[in-house]
Amino acid sequence: MAAHRSRPWTGCGMALLLIALGCGQRRTIAQGETAAAPAKPVAHGEKAMKREDWVFEPLALSGESDVRVTVSLTSGPAVDFFVMTEAGYNRWKAVVGSRQAAQEDEFETVPMLGMQGLSAEFTSEWTRLSPATYYLVFDNTSYGTTAPPAEGGAAVATVTYSVESRQPAK
Repeated sequence: MAAHRSRPWTGCGMALLLIALGCGQRRTIAQGETAAAPAKPVAHGEKAMKREDWVFEPLALSGESDVRVTVSLTSGPAVDFFVMTEAGYNRWKAVVGSRQAAQEDEFETVPMLGMQGLSAEFTSEWTRLSPATYYLVFDNTSYGTTAPPAEGGAAVATVTYSVESRQPAK
């Protein structure tokens, strides 16, 4: 019967592996820099839109904030979702609300926070916004890239949404 021999480099190899695993790149907070505050929910709910209809939700920010939006289509046809400035929303209300023809660039939006052709779920990246009132606009009209189905198709689209906000890192 052969005697069991241990290899001295096996123990060293394990030690080196453990050291390597523990020495990954880490980001430290520099002096005078603070980490971003934890996110807090600032708006959430559910909206339903009939064919050729749209709904909105105001979002008032009292200070500069990083914002992330999650929207899920829970039933019905694909819709367009926009986050608009107050001026953009007022223009939307005047033009699309009265069924006038419109160009896509007529409305002041925050493109990183919205999505046209929402057919499942969308979560935006964190985006810095100035203090102001913004509007979440859920659109089941023929404006934009998505149009509701012809008569006889699913007429009502339902979405759930949530908006998180956090103080920006300094």
